[in-house]
Amino acid sequence: MANADLGVLLRAKRVVACFRHVTPQRRVPCHTTTLLAQPSEQTMAIEVKRADTRADTWPILQWVLGRLVYTARKAIRLQNRAAAMRKLTMTDELTGLYNRRGFLAMARQQLRLGARHGRCMSLFVVDVDRLKAINDALGHDAGDEVLKRVAAVLSSTFRKSDVVARHGGDEFVVLAVDAAQTNQRAIAARFEQGIELHNRRSGVVRISMSIGGVRFEPRGTRRIEDLIRRADSRMYSHKQARRGHVPQAG
Repeated sequence: MANADLGVLLRAKRVVACFRHVTPQRRVPCHTTTLLAQPSEQTMAIEVKRADTRADTWPILQWVLGRLVYTARKAIRLQNRAAAMRKLTMTDELTGLYNRRGFLAMARQQLRLGARHGRCMSLFVVDVDRLKAINDALGHDAGDEVLKRVAAVLSSTFRKSDVVARHGGDEFVVLAVDAAQTNQRAIAARFEQGIELHNRRSGVVRISMSIGGVRFEPRGTRRIEDLIRRADSRMYSHKQARRGHVPQAG
């Protein structure tokens, strides 16, 4: 139960207790249940068994229920507003993916769960090749369109359970948390096929990517920053190899 829902429930119990306290001579054998659904549904139901409730106490009980409904609705509105603000701070405005902050928060949570349950994962760093050249030649609007199309291909390649983000600039990062996604080469190949299909369909700006991936082992490092650093190094090696350069050691 969320903190806001718990607070409403506790206040509801206090209100009912107060109602019973101020009517000791008119004991009301009623049972009140407060049901708060997920805030996104914005639904609430209060059930009161009125079987043995005296008619002269029913107006007071109606007032109690009115206060419960008001308090619950207010808590749900506040919780929805807070959730919307959290989403804004964790979302990249251009692509609609997680931003760096959102990715780190979600990835750390997934790594903790993976370590606890012994689940392996894969982390990928994806870099858009020659984005600066596209911006210089065609303008930043064209560059932004490339980033949005890459985000769309990433979203269609990976599953909803995976954490996909724009890490900054021309770089994206993905944490594949699904147990079935353990073959990094197969995942990278599927993503490259998606990019190639996009290139054949669009025909305006050809997109190419450099990819680096690492595997998360439950008994290995649990720092998401270390995984990103290793995957970024492999991405750089991939980029240099595709350009015909051999990266220097060190």
